[in-house]
Amino acid sequence: MGLVSWLLLGLLAGVIARLLFKRERHGGLFVTALLGIGGATAICWVASLLGFISPKEVTFIGVALASAGASIPLAIYARHFS
Repeated sequence: MGLVSWLLLGLLAGVIARLLFKRERHGGLFVTALLGIGGATAICWVASLLGFISPKEVTFIGVALASAGASIPLAIYARHFS
């Protein structure tokens, strides 16, 4: 998937998470987007190092990992500040 794809998917996951958690408005859209980008990029980088995904192509497993990776820091942030 490439770094740009990971960043865009993380941004999208952050925005979606922001819309899903309307009651809990901690941080703002910018913080939510950064957490999503960071989580997606980190988990996809580790997965590419371990050989689970190729950094040069978009696959279903890459999208699933990026989505999961984006949700982890968002869930921790929401739990910590609620």
